[in-house]
Amino acid sequence: MPTKQPTAPWRPARPLLTAQQGAQAVGLSIPAFWKWVKERRLPAPVYPAPRAPRWFEDELVATITKTRALPADAMAARRAR
Repeated sequence: MPTKQPTAPWRPARPLLTAQQGAQAVGLSIPAFWKWVKERRLPAPVYPAPRAPRWFEDELVATITKTRALPADAMAARRAR
C-alpha cells in the first residue's frame, strides 16, 4: 500500500511582505525601512487592500543586493581609472 507523501505548504510565486517582514528581510529597523521607502531607495508598496501596504519579497531583496554591490563597483571603477 503506497504511503501518502506529506505535501509542502502552499507558497505564492511572489510573496507579499508587510512592513515589519520587509524590514526583517532587508535587515533594517521599521523606521529606517519606511525612511528608505520615502527616499525611494526601496520600491514603493503595492496595496492589495486599502491601508495595507505590501512589498514583493523578490523586489526588496534585488534592490538591497544591488545597493550593497554599488560600493564595490564604484571602487573597481576608481581603480580602473
